[in-house]
Amino acid sequence: MSAENLEKMTKDVCLQIHGITFGYSSKREVLTRVTFDCAKSGIYAILGPNGSGKSTLLKCIMQLQHASAGAVLFNGESLMDKSVRELSQLFGYVPQDCSTNFPITVFDRILLGRKPYIGWNPTDYDLDMVEKNICMFGLEPYALKYVNELSGGERQRVMIAAALAKEPQILVFDEPTSSLDIKHQIDVMKHVRSIVQEKSIIVLIAVHDLNLAAQYADQVVILKKGSVFSQGAPGTTLNKENIRAVYDIDVAIYKRGDVNHIVPLES
Repeated sequence: MSAENLEKMTKDVCLQIHGITFGYSSKREVLTRVTFDCAKSGIYAILGPNGSGKSTLLKCIMQLQHASAGAVLFNGESLMDKSVRELSQLFGYVPQDCSTNFPITVFDRILLGRKPYIGWNPTDYDLDMVEKNICMFGLEPYALKYVNELSGGERQRVMIAAALAKEPQILVFDEPTSSLDIKHQIDVMKHVRSIVQEKSIIVLIAVHDLNLAAQYADQVVILKKGSVFSQGAPGTTLNKENIRAVYDIDVAIYKRGDVNHIVPLES
């Protein structure tokens, strides 16, 4: 993309994904010209069936994978020009796989989230952030336990706490509630919502659960075969026609207030 075209992109949005294309070979594109904008803060749910490119898109945005075409800008600056340290300070990331292969306590794993800011020794502020996030996610009983001794859901909460301890400007979740029971799913999403409101950050969240997206997302981006099929407010975008076209299923939709509740129908 030319500098002239970049300058033409609107300046009233914080994160801009423009024309992102990615493939593991020249014959198979995983993402094709993906474009959408994120405003100053909010929860943006990335939806789509398996293989639609959700995880790959998140990695391209964070520069963990490099797009063959397109641009990602934050506050008008290209992320492709940022150093690893700058990107690490900008993003908090919770991957699908929260397993760890080395012995580390819950406290130290969350402290590791502060790594982009820590010098020789952690400051009192760093330690306070760790303790705050331990309490936020109910991890006090596990603080001195090893992460690899915890259940999948407990490990996932540790990873989310570590990502938030970094105080990122953009928080990226890849299926953050997949290992959590329904109570902790709601707890995590409520915490994320409160942080968005308090800190004015952007949250990108790839999810399969359409009802979770309908309840908590400010905007949804629906991918189909690596391209943006539809995007907008969940109340209007998560409709029967779009769901049928993308997921090949029929659904019933019930409204409670402004929130859609989606129920799959047997064919």
